[in-house]
Amino acid sequence: MDLRQVVRILNHFCVPHLADTWDNVGLLVQPSAPFAVSRILVTNDLTEPVLSEALKLETNLILSYHPPVFSPLKRITTDCHWKERLVVTCLENRIAVYSPHTGLDAKVNGVNDWLLSPFDLVSKKPITPIPYAKESMTRLTFPFTDSAGQFCITHPSSVSAARLPGRDGSTVSITCSTANMTTVMKQAMDMGFSAMETETVQAVIVVYLLIPEDGQ
Repeated sequence: MDLRQVVRILNHFCVPHLADTWDNVGLLVQPSAPFAVSRILVTNDLTEPVLSEALKLETNLILSYHPPVFSPLKRITTDCHWKERLVVTCLENRIAVYSPHTGLDAKVNGVNDWLLSPFDLVSKKPITPIPYAKESMTRLTFPFTDSAGQFCITHPSSVSAARLPGRDGSTVSITCSTANMTTVMKQAMDMGFSAMETETVQAVIVVYLLIPEDGQ
């Protein structure tokens, strides 16, 4: 399965937007595309011995509950901190790393709920409630072409240049309220783009648009 698909499934299940602000969750190490996940190793902590086991098992995705990359790395070398060596080894051997941590803790029926399950509780509530966006937003992402500029300037949306993981070339992202999504999608269809897939991220719905085969 393509890494992008695996990450979408993990993001849906592990809800990384619920992670605490100090945490570092989600896809932490990503080899260059194309990248198909064939074997996953699950561990509580990614250490050098665990990575050695992953190499022996020919694993190419490590699901580590605790993030092995937590503090910002100032350099990535093999003769310094062991966590830097982990990143180097993973990239050299094309191994992706994903960490759910506090996102998986905080979700409904997640780790926190599981830890409380043996107790006969009268009530429970989060210490820090997660704020939700007042208005659901939709982000449409499509490859940059000659028609992309026209598409952007003819609709009052926020536009940002980006590179979508696993896709070649630059992409353009259009963000609008979900209430206006039908209008924006219709305009995209009129210009030859077609909806390929959708994904929910936090309170944002992401719609990827596929460039027409004729390139127009």
